[in-house]
Amino acid sequence: VVGHVFHQFAPNGVTGAVILSESHLTVHTWPESLFVAIDVYVCDFNHTNPAKGQRLAQALTQLFAPRCCNSQTVQRSSTPQ
Repeated sequence: VVGHVFHQFAPNGVTGAVILSESHLTVHTWPESLFVAIDVYVCDFNHTNPAKGQRLAQALTQLFAPRCCNSQTVQRSSTPQ
């Protein structure tokens, strides 16, 4: 982790970003709508980074324990994974 910022909304909700050395994680919540959006972005496809990103997304999904979940993987680089 090289940095992070979070903003608490009144009365509810939070937006946060955690900046990693070669990736980032963002979380946006709308408690009044029972909704959370999470983005795990992997910038370096060397070694096991894509797998680490997938594990992080799975761990956050388990943490929030949603009744339903819609996930999407987007390859943002021409570098093979």
